[in-house]
Amino acid sequence: LNRFDQAKATFDKAESLGLADDASIRGTWIFTAYLVGDKAAVQQQIDWARDRTDGFILNAQAALLDEHEGRMEKAGEDWQRSIDQLAHQKMLSATATMIAQGTLDAAMAGRCAGAAAQLDRALKLDRDRAMQGTAAIAYALCGDHVSAEAIERSLASAYPEDTLINHVYLPSMGAAVALEQKHPQAALDALRPEENYDTLGIGSYLRGLAHLALKDG
Repeated sequence: LNRFDQAKATFDKAESLGLADDASIRGTWIFTAYLVGDKAAVQQQIDWARDRTDGFILNAQAALLDEHEGRMEKAGEDWQRSIDQLAHQKMLSATATMIAQGTLDAAMAGRCAGAAAQLDRALKLDRDRAMQGTAAIAYALCGDHVSAEAIERSLASAYPEDTLINHVYLPSMGAAVALEQKHPQAALDALRPEENYDTLGIGSYLRGLAHLALKDG
């Protein structure tokens, strides 16, 4: 809505009342600060998070901001800080999710060095269905269609009526495998069930890769 002044006033008020000592609140504010170009405020939130038990939220969001600006190496460092904070607190499911997401983001930028080891680690920590879906897509984008398809079969069998699995993760897995095997039309076909759910996954990104491969737009 472009009401950035109001957003800043709201955060300032929360801070003055002692209500901003929380990573979820500061995590919302960091994006607003970034959008208005307040680099100092962005850095303040990252510095605030450094020794906080909930600082992993800010570090993950800092990674997203760095990715947005193409600073993939810096983003990897941000992801790792977040992962280390979660692992230190023995938050195994969240650690696995963060590993898988950071690895997927890197894979989307073609950075697959060490991806298999990271994803293997995530799957040893937890078997959350969404995390497995994220891992499978990353495996496929990094060329390991065998691991991706094994997860795809497992999730399809275990969750035959799960909307998120059947309309987001499975289509993206199938598309990522098809793209890795140089079958862009098959990727587009695989993504059809995801057309109404693109905001929940990376279907639009994969669809774009398929159209590029087909030299279609």
